[in-house]
Amino acid sequence: MGDMVTQTVGRAGVPAGAGGPSANPTAKSLGKEDFLKLLVTQLKNQNPLEPLDNAEFIAQLAQFSTLEGITNMGTNLKTFAADMASMSNYYATWLIGKEIRAYGNSVNLNGLAPASMGYHLASGAAKVTVTVYNGGGNAVRTMEEGAKAAGYNSALWDGKDSNGNSLPPGQYTFKVSAASGDGQGVPAGTVMAGLASGVVYEEGVPYLIVGTEKVRMSDVVEVWNR
Repeated sequence: MGDMVTQTVGRAGVPAGAGGPSANPTAKSLGKEDFLKLLVTQLKNQNPLEPLDNAEFIAQLAQFSTLEGITNMGTNLKTFAADMASMSNYYATWLIGKEIRAYGNSVNLNGLAPASMGYHLASGAAKVTVTVYNGGGNAVRTMEEGAKAAGYNSALWDGKDSNGNSLPPGQYTFKVSAASGDGQGVPAGTVMAGLASGVVYEEGVPYLIVGTEKVRMSDVVEVWNR
């Protein structure tokens, strides 16, 4: 009688050294198809003297079902994200030609009319101070606005510095500080306003062009027909 060739069989039922999805040293993760192939290989090569336990088999089926569900959920999330991006792009183009208000501290001085600077107060304030800065970050004008109610407010700047000199047209920035009657600080957020003249896309994210500024859609707080 010839010699019997024996083959070592592991507990999982896969012959030692047998090829399969897990034999690839470069594989970093198992997909649902790889998982199914591995399960079939286990069944085909299980040790007859120690077959795969029913409970263990059911547990592996449950793992496969979970993996498939996670894979499908990931696909659905990608589709949802793509749909949301498409809607955001469409909405951005709809805003072209409309007057918007958005969080920001930029103000454009055109030299023809006073510049409006908006701000939002968390609560009523007894004193509001608006400071305008030039492109170099230097304060050129400070305006005391007095008492203001909670919500949206605006200040008009005549384009002059603190000495009454007219400043050149261009882009400036401003800051707002506010305090209550007892001297406590009141949160104040600056709001820029202007006409949306176009849309640009950077890495798939739409930005409105307002004056010379790029405004994120998430910063828009109000939209008005011109």
